[in-house]
Amino acid sequence: MKAHRKSEGPASASQTFEFVLQRPDNVLRVENHETGVRIRAARGGFSARDKEFFVRHLAAEGFIPDRYRWFSGECDEGSSGLDWCVEDCSVDNSGAAVPRRRANAFMIRLLVCASILWIVEIAFLLLTRR
Repeated sequence: MKAHRKSEGPASASQTFEFVLQRPDNVLRVENHETGVRIRAARGGFSARDKEFFVRHLAAEGFIPDRYRWFSGECDEGSSGLDWCVEDCSVDNSGAAVPRRRANAFMIRLLVCASILWIVEIAFLLLTRR
C-alpha cells in the first residue's frame, strides 16, 4: 500500500492522502477535515471488517485522529464523523467495465497463442511422421 500526502494549504487544517491498493485493485483517497474524515474508494468491494481494519490502521499510523482507533464497522458512519463513499470509476462512457475489457483482451491473446502453438505441434507431428 502506497500513501501520498497532499496538504490543502497552510491555513487549512485538512489533509488528503491517497492509498493505492493492488489486491483488490483500488485507489483510496482519505480526506481528513476538522469536522470528520471522508474516505473515497474508486471501487467497492470492502466488507465491514475490511473498512474497520483500514480505519484502525489509518488511526494507528497517524493519518487520521486517534478517536477512530476504536471505530466499529457496525456503528453508524455518519454519527462517528466518518464518511465512506464509493465512486465507481471502473465504468467508462461507453458503459463497458474496464476489468472486463482487460479480461477480454487477455483471453483473445491467450486463444491466439494457444492456436499458434497447436498449429506448430500438428505441423511438427506431420513432418516427423514421414
